[in-house]
Amino acid sequence: MWRRLAERDVNGILWERFTADQQAEEIRQIWPSMSYQSNVIRMTGSSCGGNGRAD
Repeated sequence: MWRRLAERDVNGILWERFTADQQAEEIRQIWPSMSYQSNVIRMTGSSCGGNGRAD
């Protein structure tokens, strides 16, 4: 299973970091009757800064 990163800010709010694929998997686990898929656009090349991500 994947691992999330989480941290609390000065106000006690918990902020979690996760990928779109991790979020989609959690949605599918909670609502198995849904056919949810993450719609992430993945880009490569120098047009997106060379990191392969479309942020």
